[in-house]
Amino acid sequence: MNLYKYQAITDYSIDALEKRKWWYSSPSSFNDPFEFKLIIPDAGSINKVKNIDRVREHFAQDIIERGGVSIEDKNTSPEEIVKLVKDHLQKQYSDERLVELLVGRYQNDLYGLGVVSLTENNDDILMWSHYATFHKGICLEFDTDGPDRNVFVKVIYSNDYPGLDFEYFPDIYKLFTTQLVTKSTHWSYEREWRCIRTANGLFPYFGRLSGVIFGARISEQHKEKIKAILKGENINFFQARLHPCEYKLIIEPDK
Repeated sequence: MNLYKYQAITDYSIDALEKRKWWYSSPSSFNDPFEFKLIIPDAGSINKVKNIDRVREHFAQDIIERGGVSIEDKNTSPEEIVKLVKDHLQKQYSDERLVELLVGRYQNDLYGLGVVSLTENNDDILMWSHYATFHKGICLEFDTDGPDRNVFVKVIYSNDYPGLDFEYFPDIYKLFTTQLVTKSTHWSYEREWRCIRTANGLFPYFGRLSGVIFGARISEQHKEKIKAILKGENINFFQARLHPCEYKLIIEPDK
């Protein structure tokens, strides 16, 4: 399967292309403010939160792992330390406040992730306009059928906002799966796939860069620059053109 990434042509995107790397963005910078945002349905009611004791234990372990506990008695066992912190949390915070604090910590963790968005579409007029500078940019084509194929995750589109369900503690992967890959049906036209890392920044491609589509309004200068960067590699070049009498794009081999 081929997946595509629309890009504007900037100094940063040219540098990334030369290095054969993607920029993994923080979800906090996404154009959709609902992305990766954690909520609890009816958060004011603790009855909506399952397994509160496991929540408290996990919070205690999280505090300990982050170095937030100092124990003078060096003979105190790890289990005893967890119990001490749990007891402190239970005395210090109501269950509602505890959940609120824990969600805040996880929210920061989610915003610290890095995400690359790709799509099944290479000819979407809106995406060319939004993500490739009004058709002046490019669309990179990636062959994802190799050994890296499992790192690409398909986005789910839903009318229902995903709530945070504590049933799966301490399985954080299950806990956050829906938050990481669920978007409103308003975005379904994008047919998005994602690669997610534990940090944002520049990292090497997954899959193989197999083609480049030039936007319908790309300048010849930018076009030649892209070709020069990829010269000598097994990469196909295509040109997007406006259909003469329909609202659609024609993608054809560049000559």
